[in-house]
Amino acid sequence: MSLCEREGVDPLVAGRAHVGVFVRELTSRPHRRGANIVSITSGAGLANATVQQRLVPVRLFYDFLMEEGLRASNPVGRGRYTPGRRGGGQQRGLVPRFSKLPWIPDEQQWRDLLDVARCEPVRNRVMLALAYDAALRREELCSLRTDDLDPAHRTVRERAETTKNRLERVVPYSAPTGVLLSEYLVHRATVSRARGPLFIRELGLRNLRRQRYHDPDAPQWADISRLTRPLQDVNASFDVPPTEHVRRALNDAVAVVLLRCADEGRAYWDWDGEEWLRFLGRNHREFQGQVPGWTAGAARPTLCGYAYHLAGFTGFNRLGHFDRLALACRVFGRRLVEAEIGQVRTVLTGWGYQYGQDHDKGVPSVMSQLFLLNRSPHSSDLTTPFFDRVRREDLLTYGGTKVLFAVQRAVATLGHCEAPALRSGAEPAPHTGVPPIWGEWMERWTATTTMTHRPRLNSRAALLKAGRWVADQQPEAADPAAWTRQTCAAWIAAVDRMKIGDYVMRTSSFQERLGQPLQAESKPDSYVPYESSSATSRTGNGCRAGSIPNVLSPCRAPSTHSSAPNRASSPTTSGRNCSGPDSTWRPTTSHAAKPVPSTPWSWSAPSH
Repeated sequence: MSLCEREGVDPLVAGRAHVGVFVRELTSRPHRRGANIVSITSGAGLANATVQQRLVPVRLFYDFLMEEGLRASNPVGRGRYTPGRRGGGQQRGLVPRFSKLPWIPDEQQWRDLLDVARCEPVRNRVMLALAYDAALRREELCSLRTDDLDPAHRTVRERAETTKNRLERVVPYSAPTGVLLSEYLVHRATVSRARGPLFIRELGLRNLRRQRYHDPDAPQWADISRLTRPLQDVNASFDVPPTEHVRRALNDAVAVVLLRCADEGRAYWDWDGEEWLRFLGRNHREFQGQVPGWTAGAARPTLCGYAYHLAGFTGFNRLGHFDRLALACRVFGRRLVEAEIGQVRTVLTGWGYQYGQDHDKGVPSVMSQLFLLNRSPHSSDLTTPFFDRVRREDLLTYGGTKVLFAVQRAVATLGHCEAPALRSGAEPAPHTGVPPIWGEWMERWTATTTMTHRPRLNSRAALLKAGRWVADQQPEAADPAAWTRQTCAAWIAAVDRMKIGDYVMRTSSFQERLGQPLQAESKPDSYVPYESSSATSRTGNGCRAGSIPNVLSPCRAPSTHSSAPNRASSPTTSGRNCSGPDSTWRPTTSHAAKPVPSTPWSWSAPSH
């Protein structure tokens, strides 16, 4: 239907040519997962069997139209077989059916496979070696037990119940495979010393995920009970509704942890905070990129609960956006968490804070994260030293730091801690990575500008970013007096190519967007260095008067707020200033003209 709409064709009168266009689109359409698809015959378009399935509903649709008398024929042809005709009497359909021959790698492909396997853990290498030496199928390989091995004679016994033809056989393996097998047995002893299944993954996804018809009495469960029991105990402690969706998410979380242990070759109780952070991902997209596609979306909060209970993980400010209230309710109990948050909300609502309203999500999110960091769901345990540590170590996201002041005031009113110290506003960022002389001029401009407090801090942050860029790319321009038009052009080009997180010190508030290009509406804010900082030149005569040099003023640097037609329509745009090495034109505006409004990012020229 979408193709008919795009081609402007009525589906009731579409012919074989339009169906052919649809088939051509199916055979050339890129896969939705793009470069993530890796197979022997990977390429553009859908597979032959998929194209056949896509044509079935189209064929049935036109069969229905024929039955209703709206069409005389079906444009999607069927294959036909006529008995007795020469050549088999077969007439193929619109899309032929292909039968692929088995793929056999050549010598170079075998070498490439071995190069990749050389970097794999010993478990994967011994599985590849056994499969090659003993010609084992996947099920036969995964069903191997420790008593199937005979290291003295270097043989493997394939039990009848695991083979395809239900016949038992004994096959040999090579000496190099025996060396790998010995290394793997040493590693396996660190996970489980019980005799039985040789490999952890032999349970299969159906058992690991505890899907329908899984085998809860499989002997392999006893071999990994040390791994599964703590995870099941944590699942039992969670305050979650007993729904099928939640049960599936809990089971998927256990399966993902077990598979991760198999890949890493170490049990999860040996992971530190950074390994848990890599496993959980800095955002949901990074997490989905390293777990199997069948993992439920609700598995990540469950994994956060595992990290919290089993490893003492508290770096939730580094995990991007996720529902911290749901995690706190899952860990401590929904009733208790909501009751403690309700006390703080009641205090804030009495003061007139919008944070106390029911629609607000800031206070619940911050309170939940504070409970998790303090490992207690009681607001009475939120002490003054704890609040100081949260601020000092920057343990909240950027949005959470804005709410923290109000939350501490409410907790202090409840009598559990001291009230926070009053501040005039956001504290200025330090001069880290900025040339000293640039920092001196920047602080002088900050102290003398007529901007209000918040815009002044925003412009100061842009000047800091420019100072770090100068120290990295243009060290000879550390003194603002050394800036030329070429320096300004280089800065504008750098801003145009700049990405989120470049030349800044704090990135906790936009972890999910690190590395992405700056949006178009954000780039003019970064032009502040050569526009706003020139405002102090009004108080003196360039550098000679002790102000920021005139080379940074709009009279000598390209303007960013006016378009070319606006400049051309100025009452008077004559006159040139050639007083410096960068001879540039200086517009002179008539007093009768309507003044251009001045903004913090676009300063008007000094009057003459």
